[in-house]
Amino acid sequence: KAGQPVTGCVIANDVNFRRAEVLVSQTQKLTELLANLLIVNHDARNFPRMESEERERLSFDRILCDVMCSGDGTMRKAPDRWDKWNPRESASLHKMQIQVLERAMYLCTVGGRIVYSTCSMLPMEDEGVVIECLRRGMGAFELVDVSDALPALRRCPGQLSWTVMTKDGGLYTAWEDLPDAEKEKIARSCFAPPTGTAEEKATALAFHVERSMRLLPHLQDTGGFFVAVFKKVAPWNPEMRRADAAKDPKAAEPTPPPPGPQGADLSRVAAPPAAAPSTSLAPEAATPCPPPTEPASSTRLPPEAAKKDKNPKRLTDSFIPITADMVQQLRTQLQLPELFPSALLYR
Repeated sequence: KAGQPVTGCVIANDVNFRRAEVLVSQTQKLTELLANLLIVNHDARNFPRMESEERERLSFDRILCDVMCSGDGTMRKAPDRWDKWNPRESASLHKMQIQVLERAMYLCTVGGRIVYSTCSMLPMEDEGVVIECLRRGMGAFELVDVSDALPALRRCPGQLSWTVMTKDGGLYTAWEDLPDAEKEKIARSCFAPPTGTAEEKATALAFHVERSMRLLPHLQDTGGFFVAVFKKVAPWNPEMRRADAAKDPKAAEPTPPPPGPQGADLSRVAAPPAAAPSTSLAPEAATPCPPPTEPASSTRLPPEAAKKDKNPKRLTDSFIPITADMVQQLRTQLQLPELFPSALLYR
């Protein structure tokens, strides 16, 4: 608050040195915050643990993990992504994203929160990472329901089933069905959790992925984003899971979080009650995707202006033309709802 001393600090990290330099120059304008701002250049997968002068371990109350991703959610403003995108990239990024989030889980204080975000719509970079890290968290983490925050923001709940595409375009729902050559490149955690038995369904529902948010481009004329909010409710570090796995091979498959909220009070953010095991894969209290919002006329350039704009770096309202086959392939891979207006993909 104004007039009160600042007791905390913000540490901003970027693995790219040039972006870190830009961040330094941009924050020079915020002179009142410079004394409490530290900008560093580290690989987030190995972000160092910090200690006070008294050798006391320091942890973070809030961590934002805006991780590296394939960026397919930015295709509206960067149509060149259509030519560069391939499914193999997401499979390799999946492992690094888990490592970044797992490091954040270790550095977060009990009661603290972690926001995991990407600009990708692929579940293996979104829900797949979230579920795997919840498994590794062994019940020390839970997803927070933030549906009452920013109520005007149109969003869709996280999904619990999806397919994985291989380099040759094949679609698979289980790691066991992959060709042998692909099993070495695509991790098991890229796939949705199994739901073949009642026990597996109950375990999958206990992750509460519906508490994460999918911000689809057509809902409010934006880019595509995925956001999940974690809360640390018990002490945890990666060695706990590795030690259990060494003692008991069955412990190599970590347990999911408990079905209901635990730990300290969530204050104004209330988590929905846990549901009994169900044969349905539809998450409880999951709201359907809202209808799209008509884009504001002020954000659009008239067709004449878009055609006459000779600056190739300027963002205009021009989309690359695609065929009906491409539309159907996108619908299948991204599991787009029927409400998605395909016409937005054409000029």
